[in-house]
Amino acid sequence: MRDASGELMKRAVRTYDEEGHILEEKQILDNLETMFPAEVLARIAEQSGASPDQLRQELRAKLTELMGGRSGPYSVSYRYDSRGRRNLTNRRIFNHVDEIETAYNEHGDLASEITRSTRLVGEPDPTTPTAGPSPYSEARYSYKYDDRGNWTEQSISYRSSPDAAFQSSTVIKRTLTYY
Repeated sequence: MRDASGELMKRAVRTYDEEGHILEEKQILDNLETMFPAEVLARIAEQSGASPDQLRQELRAKLTELMGGRSGPYSVSYRYDSRGRRNLTNRRIFNHVDEIETAYNEHGDLASEITRSTRLVGEPDPTTPTAGPSPYSEARYSYKYDDRGNWTEQSISYRSSPDAAFQSSTVIKRTLTYY
């Protein structure tokens, strides 16, 4: 993506394996300060008394810190099982990282998803309470199947701690018509 003057602002990069599966995708910001319009940067510089170069350097340092030292705000990588299904996803949005482990049942349907959130270097002390989602969540899926092996009911239960009891969440029923 380029700004109005044609300067490169950000780009997306995808890496594939020999099977055509996406291994990694990420957004790269080549010039972090271009996230803000020039007139906004000028106004901030004027109000702060900093030179435009000082402001850009300070802004670049803060944005890099917010992104956990990475070159972009977002990246995701995938790992696949022997049947070509995603079984591990690592997702980073700014300095928040989630690892999502996925399992499938004997029918090939989603059986469980476990999400573990981790902190990047430079984040606050993990013993300090923070707002936001739990660092652990788990969803389990169970099914009822018809005589052709297609599911007709999916039940989802979840928990937000590895030692907590599962709570029922959602039941989806579907009717299939065969001709």
